[in-house]
Amino acid sequence: SRLRRPPSRACLREVAGARWFPIIVVTALRDPSSRTLAFRTGLDDYLTKPTDTFELRARIDALLDRQRDRDELVRMNAELRELQDFKEELVTMVVHDLRNPLFALLSNLEHLVANAPVLTEVDAREAIDDSVVAAQRMKRLVSNLLDVTRIESKRFEVQREVKTVRELFAAVVETRTRRLRERGIELRADDGGLALPLDLDLMTRVLDNILDNGMRHTPRGGSIELVAVAISDRIELRIGNSGPAIPPALRSRVFAKFDRLDGSSRVNLGLGLYFCRLAVETHGGAISVEEEARLPTVFVIELPALAP
Repeated sequence: SRLRRPPSRACLREVAGARWFPIIVVTALRDPSSRTLAFRTGLDDYLTKPTDTFELRARIDALLDRQRDRDELVRMNAELRELQDFKEELVTMVVHDLRNPLFALLSNLEHLVANAPVLTEVDAREAIDDSVVAAQRMKRLVSNLLDVTRIESKRFEVQREVKTVRELFAAVVETRTRRLRERGIELRADDGGLALPLDLDLMTRVLDNILDNGMRHTPRGGSIELVAVAISDRIELRIGNSGPAIPPALRSRVFAKFDRLDGSSRVNLGLGLYFCRLAVETHGGAISVEEEARLPTVFVIELPALAP
């Protein structure tokens, strides 16, 4: 009789899930209508008995090749979707992070142009200094973005030289002295007389990001500390501030790409702290967040005391 109830693929599909699952029907039915019904049901190949072993193996190999090709296409589609999501997040992040310093830069320049005849030297200097700070933030964002791309693609080489921690701290403190003074924020730096092998430019930008993050959240009249401590074969750089603490459950997430800390008073937007993690890890180190009674938020950078 004809193939009236062709094999259902439902059970096999449950086993395979979303993955394509090729099925060959082997039957004694030779009439065209049975063959047509089998293919309409969704079967992938049709063999009639008696079955030639070599032909069966050839059909199986052909279907397995199709399955591998299909799986590769599924993988590539997933990567393309992920890339598209990344692109959208990247555009959002860049627009968000560039907008604030760009507005600050334009506002100060417009202020200088409009009020140049009546501005005092102090007012003009402050507007210029604020413009420089905004331009530096924009430059750092672009540099971070480029370096993140290079580090993620394994095309970044750390240029290590033995530098004193005092050099590293001075590079980030000097450019912020006026802003700290204006906000009444006390900054204490203790380099411990230590030195270590590092890429000074890269680690300077790491501390730039962490200090800027700390200054955004430190209240007026608060304090920030930079301390270096030698522990065995490693050196800890501890950058703490008196701003609100980051909840323990969220501390690892502040270093994730594009993560937002919903429900927290502290929010990580953009690539800043993600860049910090990548840069520290390229030095063979690690970065984390701790909490102290006097300084609720302390970023801890552990670096090898000797070059690997």
